[in-house]
Amino acid sequence: ANEVLCSDEYIRDGRFVPAEDLVKRSDVVIIGVPPKAYKALDYSGKILVDIWNHTATQGKGVKPA
Repeated sequence: ANEVLCSDEYIRDGRFVPAEDLVKRSDVVIIGVPPKAYKALDYSGKILVDIWNHTATQGKGVKPA
């Protein structure tokens, strides 16, 4: 990885980026928490690791068994 990006709508930290920017700039997205805002993002063309199965309606990515 060239760079690791973090986003969290509840944390105010200058090192974090908006979720939309994170998705645009990433090849792999790991969702570690399930805010509703993350469900609405477009993960098309991304490898998606969604440990909460929060984005199940999007149909692609790595999902828990």
